[in-house]
Amino acid sequence: MDIWRGLKLIRAQAIPFFLVNVLVFVAIMVAPLFATQKLTIFKSSSKVLITPTTSAVTLAGERQSGTVKSWFADEATLRTLLSSQDLLDIVIQSAGSNEKWSDLRERIELDILSSSGGSQVSLLEISVLAHKSEEARILALTLSEKFIQYIQQLSAAEQDKSVVFLERERRNAEREVARAQKRMLKIGILPRVAGPDPIEQSWVQLQEKRSEIERELALAEAEEEQISIMDGRPTELSGGGPIAESVAKERLKLAELREIYTDRSPQVVAQLAKVARLDELQNREMGSRVGAQREAASRKTQKLKSLLVETETRLKKLEAGRPSAEKHLEYANEERQLNMWQENYLDLTRQLYRARVLQQSSRREGAFTIVEKPQPGRLVSGPAGGSSPLSRVAMAIPVALLVGFAAVVGMDYLSSSMRLEPRIEEALGLPIIGRIPCQTQILTADWEELKQTVGKSAPSGSVVSDVK
Repeated sequence: MDIWRGLKLIRAQAIPFFLVNVLVFVAIMVAPLFATQKLTIFKSSSKVLITPTTSAVTLAGERQSGTVKSWFADEATLRTLLSSQDLLDIVIQSAGSNEKWSDLRERIELDILSSSGGSQVSLLEISVLAHKSEEARILALTLSEKFIQYIQQLSAAEQDKSVVFLERERRNAEREVARAQKRMLKIGILPRVAGPDPIEQSWVQLQEKRSEIERELALAEAEEEQISIMDGRPTELSGGGPIAESVAKERLKLAELREIYTDRSPQVVAQLAKVARLDELQNREMGSRVGAQREAASRKTQKLKSLLVETETRLKKLEAGRPSAEKHLEYANEERQLNMWQENYLDLTRQLYRARVLQQSSRREGAFTIVEKPQPGRLVSGPAGGSSPLSRVAMAIPVALLVGFAAVVGMDYLSSSMRLEPRIEEALGLPIIGRIPCQTQILTADWEELKQTVGKSAPSGSVVSDVK
């Protein structure tokens, strides 16, 4: 299509051409305003201080040297952890966001503000980009807090496993202690709190008491037998007293009188009668005394026998309640098991205490502190004036003309009757062998122009050319 024919098409379709130009011009002038609104980005940052500790830790009186874990202060490691999927999933869930972790990773920035010892980071800045100021602040704060917790968990991960293992073994030892105590109670032997067994001690005391009673009973029976044997000779049992002294004096006097007088003398006969009366009186007194002694010895013997029977009865009851040797052996075995599990429980408790202290120490060794919390995001990208209005006008005019020309050409092509020939052949099933062209607006415009030029004064060459 030549330029002349194109201009004719534009003149024929002036109104659509004008409308298309206006729409394209307005679109080009207004589109940058909507595009820049979507590019509005806010940035919020927080500063985090890393303070690893190297101080020693005291565990149950023992000094444990501190270990310096520097892996979390390495710049490459920090960047890797900050962009890890595990951490970002936690941040998204805590912040209540619905975006993907990969999208959030693209909007995170890590700047190293201070470092020591080569690549060892001591102060860093974590920044988050978002389309809203408050959203940027919330994401930056959540990311900083969860990042610190994530580092601490990684730092104490090994100690956490040790703590879990020791807690499980400690609970197992506690259950075994309870089971051993229940088995010991079923045996029926009371545990020795302190000192000897009270049952055994009672049994020994009763045995000693029975032996003592048997000895006293034997002495009482011997005394009673001696009293019975000497019952016919009470004078031999005289132990003194007024009558015995009188009898002794009278016998002494009788002996003196026999030295002077004969046995038939009145003095000696009278003295003999007097001594006989005193002997009779002494024998009656001694008889009563012997009877009283015999009765007292009999009562003592009976009392000791009753006490001996009672002691033996108590011994039999105590022996019946005493555990057998098999039970004692079983109890001793259970007692050893109980002591073993109790020692194991105490040892695991001490180890668990050490592990928990080391766990907290390892968390402190990975100490991260937020020294500056994120503020509402500041605008870092807004409605940019990348192109001035004049430059947009200079660009919009040629673009609008080209788009308008393309629209007119397209409309002319779509309205051509040649577009109907395939449909007609398809509908009728017959080929088209000829067609009569319709007089378009372009031909009409040419004819009107030709009529206006005919008859006017003009050089003969031009008239002939037009007629041709």
